[in-house]
Amino acid sequence: MSTSVGTVLAEITVPATADGAAALLAWADRQTTGLGTGRRAWALDGARCHGVGLLRVLRAAGEDVLEAPKPATGRRRRGGKSDALDATHAARAVLAADHVATPRTDGDREALRLLHVCRRHYSDTRTATINLFKSVILTADDDLRTQMRGLSTLRQVQHATTLTTTSDGDVLDQLRRTQLATLAEQILTLNQLLKTNLTEIRTLVNKLCPALLDQPGIGPVTAAITLTAWSHPEFPPL
Repeated sequence: MSTSVGTVLAEITVPATADGAAALLAWADRQTTGLGTGRRAWALDGARCHGVGLLRVLRAAGEDVLEAPKPATGRRRRGGKSDALDATHAARAVLAADHVATPRTDGDREALRLLHVCRRHYSDTRTATINLFKSVILTADDDLRTQMRGLSTLRQVQHATTLTTTSDGDVLDQLRRTQLATLAEQILTLNQLLKTNLTEIRTLVNKLCPALLDQPGIGPVTAAITLTAWSHPEFPPL
């Protein structure tokens, strides 16, 4: 706990559990008793990752929570590494900031952000898998390359799922066909994940701000990025 100018008044370390958060709130109440009616706020580092549990507890208790800005590269390490030092740095960073931010809230916008993050992962993984799939075809025997020539990527993938091997075939050829079939199944699975993900994103966008999708050039994914960019609670709904 510190003053409005960053002077440390008291410190406590609690476990990162529900009981620890309850003990922290009780301790803060005792420390601030008799200090007047000034605003009490919490500076939280990593509010939407390792600090999200504490964030939820504090918000449920009606506390004001501010998100500590990330320290400049190397600055924290020069002063050593400890929970107490991290807490002090977080509090002083919030006090020194020109504009303080409140952590993102749970709910539909956080769900939309999660869907978008997963979509990027599915898309990147699909691209990498297709590139590998194409490279395996490139080094295949003439018969297999002839089968794949002239087909779109989707048709190649669909055809690869039907490839079979024989016990008397060349070991490398059998392995190549098996791996192509496996990669093709992965690509089709990722295609379905992306399709389902887009439907879920569209549903949430329509719930939060359907007018966005009426704008020229704005689809569900672009709308999701727009909506999650201002998910702080002080913003009014569109």
